[in-house]
Amino acid sequence: METKTSLNHQTPPAAKPLLAAGWISVSEKLPEHENNVLAVLDGKVCIMNYFSFQENGEISMVWGYVYDGINGDGIFDDNYYPTHWMEIPCPPACS
Repeated sequence: METKTSLNHQTPPAAKPLLAAGWISVSEKLPEHENNVLAVLDGKVCIMNYFSFQENGEISMVWGYVYDGINGDGIFDDNYYPTHWMEIPCPPACS
């Protein structure tokens, strides 16, 4: 005896990718002024800083790419567009 079952298969809605805990979209919130944070820039995690910059009497907020360690020097440019950021976690020695 053969039984035919008619199932109504529907394509589920596309799931939003889950972000690891702690990551914040720059469209939702920006970091505090001049604090180094971890950021996703061009698909890579790096250390960045959100900083005020004054030029020709106008103050703008720009992202800086920190290239020399957590508290190192940075390059500030209005052409950096990270997608997400998070606070830099405390290393194990200070927990």
